[in-house]
Amino acid sequence: MWTKQEILNYEKWLESKQGNFILKQEKRLLGHLISSWPRRKQSFIDLGCGPGSFLNFFWRSGFEVHGVDKEPEMLKIARKRTKNKFPLTLADLTHLPFDDNEFDFGALILVLEFSPKPDLILQEAKRVIKKGLLLAFLNKYSFYFLEKGISRSHKPQSPLKKAHWFSWLEIKRLIAQNLKPEEIYAKSILPLPTSCWKETPFLKPFNNFFYPPIIGAFVGVRIEFLKTATISHPLLVSENSPCPPI
Repeated sequence: MWTKQEILNYEKWLESKQGNFILKQEKRLLGHLISSWPRRKQSFIDLGCGPGSFLNFFWRSGFEVHGVDKEPEMLKIARKRTKNKFPLTLADLTHLPFDDNEFDFGALILVLEFSPKPDLILQEAKRVIKKGLLLAFLNKYSFYFLEKGISRSHKPQSPLKKAHWFSWLEIKRLIAQNLKPEEIYAKSILPLPTSCWKETPFLKPFNNFFYPPIIGAFVGVRIEFLKTATISHPLLVSENSPCPPI
């Protein structure tokens, strides 16, 4: 459960220079991962959408988007950010109010870290999603964890310090035990310390490369439930991609 102040602090961070940089890099990786998925008339559910940071991105990618979160304050911000373009549902991710296979694709982005029941969330995601799931998590074997994930005092802890960070091996086990996928594909970004997360000519090659999932701070996993879910010619999307008609 996020407090109202934590949500406001997160929103403020998203608008900061570093927050914008990280969000841009995350979207670039997610765009790479979903490039093989069909988009036209494909429904997409963002589970744990939070303040809607990725809803517009998935919409620009061509999906018919639906957002879900258990925090009313998060959905309030998401509605404002997306200008009510998409349906948003208040629900517990372990008990989703949707039919089996109601959505073609979906995402869980930085959700499992903040849940005491990651297994149940994955099982519910598999129940309501038919073709494929995009999973993103924070890597505990990264410089980012050493900077942000370890509690070093008795002061009030930030959400990142209270979160359960995962290793790639732990995530693979969770996926195998709860999703039984046909195929998975994973990459990570931002393996360097946060002092290097900058748009400079020297650092750009390091920050723009897709790394194996064991070393980067932010890891994305494409999980295929059906062998026929992908397309042969990848579709790439960026922040400048034209919006599809509503």
